[in-house]
Amino acid sequence: MAVIRFKPNNKQKEALVNVLQKDTFKRVLFYGGSRSGKTFLFLFVIVLRALKYPGSRHIILRRTRRSIELSVWNETMPKVLSMFPGLGCQKNKADLSLRFQNGSEVFFDGLDDPGRVDSILGREYATIFFNEVSEQLWYVVEQILSRLAQKIEGLTTKAFFDCNPPGRGHWSWQLFFNHLNPSDRKTPMLNPNMYAVRQLNPGDNAENIAAGYIEETLASMSESRKKRFLYGEYGASDELTVFPVKPENYYSQQEFKDWVKAVHPENVRLTAGADFALDDADAFVIIAYATLAAKDPKRWVVYEYKQRRETTEAFAKAIKAGLDYVKQFCLPMSVDYIYCDHGKTCYDLYSIYGLPTVNANKADKQSGIELLHDEVVDGSFKIRQQGNIDNEFAQISWKTEADSGMPTREIDDGIYHPDLMDAILYAMRSVWYYETKKTI
Repeated sequence: MAVIRFKPNNKQKEALVNVLQKDTFKRVLFYGGSRSGKTFLFLFVIVLRALKYPGSRHIILRRTRRSIELSVWNETMPKVLSMFPGLGCQKNKADLSLRFQNGSEVFFDGLDDPGRVDSILGREYATIFFNEVSEQLWYVVEQILSRLAQKIEGLTTKAFFDCNPPGRGHWSWQLFFNHLNPSDRKTPMLNPNMYAVRQLNPGDNAENIAAGYIEETLASMSESRKKRFLYGEYGASDELTVFPVKPENYYSQQEFKDWVKAVHPENVRLTAGADFALDDADAFVIIAYATLAAKDPKRWVVYEYKQRRETTEAFAKAIKAGLDYVKQFCLPMSVDYIYCDHGKTCYDLYSIYGLPTVNANKADKQSGIELLHDEVVDGSFKIRQQGNIDNEFAQISWKTEADSGMPTREIDDGIYHPDLMDAILYAMRSVWYYETKKTI
């Protein structure tokens, strides 16, 4: 390998010299607009680290295995490797890995399957790259970071992050800009000087972008999308309704049936969530979505129930009514698990009434709100008109806390509690991350 062909643009060069080559910065975030060269630069540096330090291990992660295979393994990484003429490495497409002649390895994986997550946690790495972190939950990232521990003489372990920036409620803003622990958003992070941030935007990388992409595609987007994908700015969530329901969020039953036919019934899955409390309302939702094979991002709330607590038996009957209701769609798959609030009611619904309830993972609720916000905004999250869900959504807004300046959702639980939203968040975690029968 006598020559490296890569000629970084000015922004990439600055990031290389002042951030990536300095051992001081052990956590690095690149944020900015679409096609700005963020991922390419991180991958280039990972290959350099692998070649310089024999036997080192590096991993690149996205929300799903399919997305990392299509976008990083098939598209970006081959372009990076072409910058190293004559480089020999073994490519294993079955497990998405590269092995160089010096024994170093680079792995590519998704976080959508518990088995693969267990496999990731079974190794130690010198570099971990979380690609497009706007789609990832902090508690999963934090768990994976525990494996950033491979000891290689002379090599500093590093974690890389990139994203088209979401709203400021996202954990990446709290971690890299406020230097607060995303788990509670109050505790200062240790060693804040090890965090570095750089913004890279499409205009910085114009020579590597197809003609017209910036002017004809990015510049023609809505203002909120231009802010994220063209200007590469984090959204000021305190200025937004958290779940701004628009006409395209509503659907008719016929529209849902047409969708089932289009994606094919065998590709439709059902997940459910239940929220309950002693002094407010019980809530239950069933959500339909397509498997990754169908390549359709829509989610459909096909059943909703909200009623003030009477008895556990009454709630069990309402849940069974919902499970019976969705049978009319003649789907091969039924609701296997109902992700629900913790406590005795969850256990009673399972042990006494025979319902498939399991405890939902309730960690990092704020990031779940961010993910749901994005789906409502782009119109892929579908609800019925004149139901309780849009009523709840309309009453949840952002505010800025006076003492910290941090955005948070504001709702007076003493007057109105967002039970359905909580049930939705419980159910949607299985869609966003594992899309299996296991809780996350």
